[in-house]
Amino acid sequence: MQRNPFVEFVCGGGAAMCAVTFTNPLDMARTRLQLQGELGLRGDCKTYRNVWHCLYSVAKQEGLRGLQKGLVSGGLYQQCSSSSSKKHITMVLLQVWVILISAHLFFLRNCRLP
Repeated sequence: MQRNPFVEFVCGGGAAMCAVTFTNPLDMARTRLQLQGELGLRGDCKTYRNVWHCLYSVAKQEGLRGLQKGLVSGGLYQQCSSSSSKKHITMVLLQVWVILISAHLFFLRNCRLP
């Protein structure tokens, strides 16, 4: 049984986006911990003791939306990177190419110029 490459492309990206949903709060905490040193030099820094304190503080002050900041960009990145093996890209582009050529030929056959 032959698999549809477009379905594999979408499923691979969907799985990666599900994984990003669960790991994004840790990514957000890592980024804030990395930046707190740079922001401390300017004087406007929230001091987090560790990852758990960062997650707790963000959840308390900003809620669930604060924990999921950057989810869209992370999800799009993972969608593109994890579902883009050479085989899948080639097969999807081939299918798109066939559709475009078919549409072009249909247009040339059925449209009459004055």
